[in-house]
Amino acid sequence: MQSPIWPEQQYWDNLALWTSDMQDSGTLSSSPFNFLSWLTEKLDTTYKAEAAVDN
Repeated sequence: MQSPIWPEQQYWDNLALWTSDMQDSGTLSSSPFNFLSWLTEKLDTTYKAEAAVDN
């Protein structure tokens, strides 16, 4: 079985951080489209940071 990209605990930690970020920025109360673009940006920067650490 393949290991996940992130350890499970780190995934939940990131999710908790992102959720608090969303509440701070008001993203949660805005449209689903805003949420999706916010999430995409968050994932993009996180994966780039992870890739930079790996290299």
